[in-house]
Amino acid sequence: MKIRRFSAADMRQAIRRVRDELGPDAVILSSHNVDDGVEIVAAIDYQETDTPVQIPAAPPAPVAPSGEIRREMQAMRHLLESHLSRLSWNEQARRTPIQAQAMRNLSSLGLSSDLVEEILGDCAALESYDDAWRVPLAALVERIPVCDADLAEEGGILAVVGPTGVGKTTAIAKLAARHTLRHGAGQVALVAADDYRVGARAQLTAFGEIIGAPVYVAADGAELKGVLDSLRGVPLVLVDTTGLGHRDVRISAQLGALAGLDFPIQHLLALPANAQLETIQETVEAFAPMGLAGCVLTKIDDAVVLGGALTAVIRSGLPLAYLCNGQRVPEDIAHAAPRREWLLKAAAERIQSGRYNVGEDYMARHFAKESLHEFA
Repeated sequence: MKIRRFSAADMRQAIRRVRDELGPDAVILSSHNVDDGVEIVAAIDYQETDTPVQIPAAPPAPVAPSGEIRREMQAMRHLLESHLSRLSWNEQARRTPIQAQAMRNLSSLGLSSDLVEEILGDCAALESYDDAWRVPLAALVERIPVCDADLAEEGGILAVVGPTGVGKTTAIAKLAARHTLRHGAGQVALVAADDYRVGARAQLTAFGEIIGAPVYVAADGAELKGVLDSLRGVPLVLVDTTGLGHRDVRISAQLGALAGLDFPIQHLLALPANAQLETIQETVEAFAPMGLAGCVLTKIDDAVVLGGALTAVIRSGLPLAYLCNGQRVPEDIAHAAPRREWLLKAAAERIQSGRYNVGEDYMARHFAKESLHEFA
């Protein structure tokens, strides 16, 4: 094995020296910062014999690498890629420590890496570690879409749609109770259009009895049309729909049934804040053809991080209408527009409490500016 030590002004130049002098098969054994840059120790298998021996033989037929060899080669490449990314990220953090801290802060919120970079790209220069929190969060607040109007206060028909178990029925109960407290009994009606879950109907009926609001059951589109027609004089009608997963083939049927009612229905999508980013994005895409007026962000109190939900609504442009942060009725629901700053404060508190923090390996994997491919 041949081992060499390389010094250079920065990591990029040092790795280029390794490649030029030892070739692409070299393995980096260690690295550290020195006064005038960085130093790398690299090695490569290297064997020589004083007197080459020539053995005449027919050239062997080419043999494709076995599966095990391929796996070992992939593992070695992955290890080298990870090592180079970590070295590159460490160098970036050393050169711009405040910028690196801002990236850690936003990443700890659970935001996607591309959104983190976009937000920081929009920020002015960060001059202190206080700026690393304050400036990016202010930029993030401005990106969060919200419904300026409180849709329930404006009245009409609101139908809450979304997957099973995301808190649709509870959100409807909170909106109904809040409206009753503000405007008195007889100002809201509830419609259970969930023809699959008997429990959801029973729950909605129980809420209706508590607040003195009538509850109607509609098993299909025809019954729902008749119910809505009979409630034309009620200021606010809240419709609880069948819970359908984002990959459920019945979504298109539900979309068609609601669209064919010939009523001015506004659809709110219930999104659980404790779900993964990919799941939330797929849910938004699945229900978007309904023409969503906004979304209700539920289960905020159960979420370790809120960045997945925030990334999804920012990327989709789907405005936040209401925030649900607990099980109390009606206290734990709020109009989202005046509560954006509270939402980010709640997200930041989860980091400060130590519930979730990203490691340096994550930062290197997502934000290192150089990789093995650049030195190939």
